[in-house]
Amino acid sequence: MESCPDQVCAALRGLSEALRPRARVELATLSATFRRLGGDVHSDLHSGAVSGAGVRPWDLAYLIEQSRASILGADEAELSQYLELGRCLEGIQMVFARAFGLQVS
Repeated sequence: MESCPDQVCAALRGLSEALRPRARVELATLSATFRRLGGDVHSDLHSGAVSGAGVRPWDLAYLIEQSRASILGADEAELSQYLELGRCLEGIQMVFARAFGLQVS
């Protein structure tokens, strides 16, 4: 019988393998956005490593927002007018209640 840590490690390895193709696509999208904005990036999509004067961890939030804006044709500020915080929280509470039977207060 496998120990609990072995089961967790196996599950995490399986999750990692399942998510790797999507992560490669996202890395390619962020790298393309970085280049479009004038950056120079050299990505090794096999290992996921970004080398050279490429994308740094502190660039990710900005690049994600820029990528989203180019895909959707609108930026976060434009979309936020339709996503009022109170309504979003009510929706999240409703999902938690229906899916998990949890009441968030």
